[in-house]
Amino acid sequence: VFQFQDYKTLYTVHAKVEPAKGNEFCRASTLCPMTIQLEQLNPTPHTSLFYEVIADQTQWAVCGRQGAVINLQQSYRQNIIVDVMPLTGGHLPLPTVRLSKYIPAEGKGGGGLG
Repeated sequence: VFQFQDYKTLYTVHAKVEPAKGNEFCRASTLCPMTIQLEQLNPTPHTSLFYEVIADQTQWAVCGRQGAVINLQQSYRQNIIVDVMPLTGGHLPLPTVRLSKYIPAEGKGGGGLG
């Protein structure tokens, strides 16, 4: 039997998609801002995180950057805005936001991403 013991929630992720300015609803083929709020709840040595927006490609198009490294060392709360476009009408499930511990690559001369 597997049991969790002594665990804490380290981060919360809140995501919402709002209609474009001037619109009452998100409409198919219209860019809408998706606001992602990440908040650190408990102390952790891992302050560099990689977030990724994962969408069903038959329902949503993620426009622009789908993921990036963020640092929660200075602030315990971070807001990220990603443009998404619904591809069909109706009540769609939101794209998923995946949060991972970021481990930088070592030994590479450039030191940059990608």
